[in-house]
Amino acid sequence: MSDLSELLAGFWCIALTAWVIFVVLFFRRNERYNQFFSRLAKQYQGKFRESSFFLGHLPQVRLDHRGERVYVRLNRSGIFGQKISTVFTFPWGNAQLRCMLHRHRRGSWAKQMLARDHVQVAQPGFNQRFRILGNNHVQIRELLDPGVQRELLVLDRLLHHSWFELSIIDGQMIIEKAGAYANYQHLVWLMQTVLKLYDHATSAQLAGPDEVRILEGEEVTPELPVCRICGEAIGEELVYCSHCRTPHHRDCWEYNGSCSVYGCGEVIYREPPDTQPNETTPSP
Repeated sequence: MSDLSELLAGFWCIALTAWVIFVVLFFRRNERYNQFFSRLAKQYQGKFRESSFFLGHLPQVRLDHRGERVYVRLNRSGIFGQKISTVFTFPWGNAQLRCMLHRHRRGSWAKQMLARDHVQVAQPGFNQRFRILGNNHVQIRELLDPGVQRELLVLDRLLHHSWFELSIIDGQMIIEKAGAYANYQHLVWLMQTVLKLYDHATSAQLAGPDEVRILEGEEVTPELPVCRICGEAIGEELVYCSHCRTPHHRDCWEYNGSCSVYGCGEVIYREPPDTQPNETTPSP
């Protein structure tokens, strides 16, 4: 009997110690998340809502972007709430459109979708990387113009090809990625990339087929790509990252020494085909 009592006492001691360690780690992690979201709110002049263990919610930032209200928050899921994801929510003008795009097969595809067949865009490589579902294939193809596709590929590279999902439903555009973030700079890079993706998506939505028909037969100057290092349009001396295809000025690439996309780190660039058909040019 004495041995059994000692065994039970040891068990409860171990369980209590494990619980204390869990609680300490939980609060430390939440404190780090609160610090990151608080800094993000200050940087974007938004409103910060602190994480609360007792109220059961995680940190959130509400900010204004080009006159629209945007929310960034952490989300907890799973049976025991063990799964964390980062969620960006934007308003979307077309409440009838249903679209879902993701990188991997993970996730539920019964999520209020009205269609089950895949949407195919003109770029085969994009179709191979992403699965796209929706209720209006024409509008979705117009939405996924080259600018939006480019930003989705940049986001994919930024997340190291881990799972993320873009959905448009009930007048909202939602971008969700698995996990939180390694550091504050990662969160900032993610915020910048997602905002740029949203800007491209809303521009493509506003253009629509009617505006394209007006421009038919007219000589239109195509939009120049923008260098992520200096922020200026790239007219000449254009080079692409050989890994993620992000455009740069040649001088900016050589100054930076590598691709400007966070987490890419590629040091080899390529020139446009008409300039250098089959050569790969290393930066010094």
